[in-house]
Amino acid sequence: ANVVIMDMGEVFTALEQGVADGQDNPLSTVKNEGWYEVQDYIYDTNHIVASLELFAGDQFWDSIDEADREIFRQVADEASDYAWDLYIDQLAGDKQFMKDNGLTVTDLSDEDREAMKIKIQPVYDYLDEKYEWAGAIRKMIEEIE
Repeated sequence: ANVVIMDMGEVFTALEQGVADGQDNPLSTVKNEGWYEVQDYIYDTNHIVASLELFAGDQFWDSIDEADREIFRQVADEASDYAWDLYIDQLAGDKQFMKDNGLTVTDLSDEDREAMKIKIQPVYDYLDEKYEWAGAIRKMIEEIE
């Protein structure tokens, strides 16, 4: 494959005219940009997951008492769970939308997932060599439930 980076506004026409054979974006983008009108297939690899992170700076966090910190932790957990549920519902709805509009949606098989992991390993090796934090970040991501 030859990768071409282009403005999102050009993708529809590139797909329509056959200049591009495919694109790599979330289902919501395919739906919102109307690309489902000019492509026939979705390969649902689920390789990028949208998430909701809540951050607080040390200055703010250190300025509140433990009771308020606990409240923040609790509502952050609740907001995270709610956002995740919305995300999963949207994914399911977008996938059904694609099918309803005639696209063939193929889910990633376990075998293909393992093959993808093998293919990405050189990137992990590079990041691990270049950044001492890379392995710890990847481990943290892998442990997310």
